[in-house]
Amino acid sequence: MEIYIDILDAVSRGNQRPTRIMFKANLSWLILQDALDYLLSSGLLEERAEKGRRVYGVTQKGLQVLMDFNRIRGELTATDLNNNQSSRNPTLVYPEL
Repeated sequence: MEIYIDILDAVSRGNQRPTRIMFKANLSWLILQDALDYLLSSGLLEERAEKGRRVYGVTQKGLQVLMDFNRIRGELTATDLNNNQSSRNPTLVYPEL
């Protein structure tokens, strides 16, 4: 999932060519190709030709996934910071089954 998010983030920041995406997301070419295929088939990225080259853009659905991921990451980070400040040995609470 992190690979997909890294690719969506790279493309949303203006890196539209495959080689630039590969470098920004720190991926090998083969992994990038598999991930791009998945993101295209999921409707998170779109592919088009520009001056005879393949370029990618993030769809509305892809932007929503990226925003949701960043929101969740922010929530988890804030929760982690609060837990670390309050106690080094947190008490686990399990819901009643």
